[in-house]
Amino acid sequence: MCGEKYVLDTSHVCSSCLKHPPPWTKFGFGVFLTDIYQKIIYDFKFQKKMEMLNFLVDILENAFFEFSFLKPDIVMCIPMSKNELRARGFNQSLELAKGLCKRLHFTLKRNLLLKIKDTLPQRELDRKERKLNVKGCFAVKQDLQGKSVLLIDDIYTTGATCFEASKVLKQKGARTIQVLVLARTLKK
Repeated sequence: MCGEKYVLDTSHVCSSCLKHPPPWTKFGFGVFLTDIYQKIIYDFKFQKKMEMLNFLVDILENAFFEFSFLKPDIVMCIPMSKNELRARGFNQSLELAKGLCKRLHFTLKRNLLLKIKDTLPQRELDRKERKLNVKGCFAVKQDLQGKSVLLIDDIYTTGATCFEASKVLKQKGARTIQVLVLARTLKK
């Protein structure tokens, strides 16, 4: 459910997902966040190396098909707050979503899922802090009754961000939520 089963055994669902089932219907990821992929993704994300985008969208597109995702009614990405966007200059998850939607002819809804409060950078926090950090930070502008949603993000570490965003999408009536991330960290 969170991708951990692919690390351990294809028939195993991790204890965390058994204890707290995620609000999404399906989860998939492109690569594990090994040192080389971390460098590539961080260069894209923090150094604005946009020449990496096509390669990263290739990974995301391959994962979409590898995990047998279904065509969604709506594609969204994890949003940034206005202050976060101003500081970084672009939303890396939006760029990935735009690239995937262009290739697969999907409908991207940019401002449907909103980040309504600033948060600390997740990479600086432990599991419990990450969950608290994103609690209540997302809102959805309209009803999603009966819609299938594909939610795109760049990196999945603890799942706190995707969990909180998916929870809000589900509360707004999304029928299915598929979460597709570029990279997933390995459990230590």
